[in-house]
Amino acid sequence: MKLNGEMKMDAILIHGMGRTPAAMSILAARLRMFGIRPHLFGYSVTFEQWDECIQRYKNFIEKRAQTNDYIIVGHSLGTVLTRATLPRLTH
Repeated sequence: MKLNGEMKMDAILIHGMGRTPAAMSILAARLRMFGIRPHLFGYSVTFEQWDECIQRYKNFIEKRAQTNDYIIVGHSLGTVLTRATLPRLTH
């Protein structure tokens, strides 16, 4: 949430298979307008192993959402990756 002009919520955005983080850029811009700080996570099913991607995604989320409230928005395979990662998060 935006409080005193400060962004107080983070949004982790993850694209679907065959896309790039750019696919979530319009949503990111709209969230930013409402005081939500977007973070775009990118992955490649061609060049990355599933377990390594989950670990990298977990680290990405924990680094960016350490002290703030956050939401995760996934599309297609990004949502599947999110569901595989959620049980491994510490917060």
